[in-house]
Amino acid sequence: MDLAQYIHIHTEAAASRYVGAAGLLSLVYDHLLTIDDEIEYVWKARWTVPKFLFLLTRYSVPLVLVLHTLQLGGMHDLSADTLCVILLIYEIGVFHTVFLLYSCQVWFLIAVCLGIVSTGTGNFLVLARLWVVWGRNRCRILFTMGLFVFAQFGTLVCAIVVLVKTSPSMTFERDLRLCKIQRRSILGALYAPAVVFDGMALVAICWNALSQPRVKQRALLEYLRGDHFVFILLLFLMRLTNFATTLFGPLNIVFLGVCFIWSITTTTVSRLILDLRKNPVARPVVVDDVNDTSYLKL
Repeated sequence: MDLAQYIHIHTEAAASRYVGAAGLLSLVYDHLLTIDDEIEYVWKARWTVPKFLFLLTRYSVPLVLVLHTLQLGGMHDLSADTLCVILLIYEIGVFHTVFLLYSCQVWFLIAVCLGIVSTGTGNFLVLARLWVVWGRNRCRILFTMGLFVFAQFGTLVCAIVVLVKTSPSMTFERDLRLCKIQRRSILGALYAPAVVFDGMALVAICWNALSQPRVKQRALLEYLRGDHFVFILLLFLMRLTNFATTLFGPLNIVFLGVCFIWSITTTTVSRLILDLRKNPVARPVVVDDVNDTSYLKL
């Protein structure tokens, strides 16, 4: 490896570290900003499945990202085997030798599984709140639930293929002190079902707004705002960025935005749920008369 290539690889590794750390800091900072709302509108509510999933996502993702940032950032003096021992809490016997050889593969497996759970939980929470916004319309519930199941099944299938074809190429780069991927395979497919799901959710929100009887432009915008269109759009753009990066980006920066976008999507989902808990659903008044201008009066 010549000097120019060495500098290039180290620059890309540094970029991944700094971007990941920025995402983690933004997630923790937003958590501190919204802790009062969380206590008031989540902890004081009765225990339900959505509440459990919300708290699971809110607290497990930062913990995983801290561990991933330590692994990605090289902010430790540990070798690959001791890093794996910490994750698995086991350090004696033959299993230690096996985990020494497969530490990066183990961490990749853990990260992929937690990512699937986090994405699925976030999508279900968004769906559960949209069902409330839509008045629990049976047709829309069945459509979006089918879409959710399809997306989760697709993600699971893609994850299995990626783990089988990509995990063996994961190695620990001692100079960079991080795990490095040698073969992309269909890694980008991990994010494809989530992108399709969010895209269809945006279509469903727009369809719901447009299906209202004779809604003027101002009322249409109110319907979109009531359906939290901006939150879903942000989720779609973040996951689309992740999909494009892993599919087309150089191998050295495949994971450039993983931590950052995982942090932003978790923050967006948390903000969406807290906003819906804090502000009850309120529909705008529909203007039935095309010539009615009463809504312009002060």
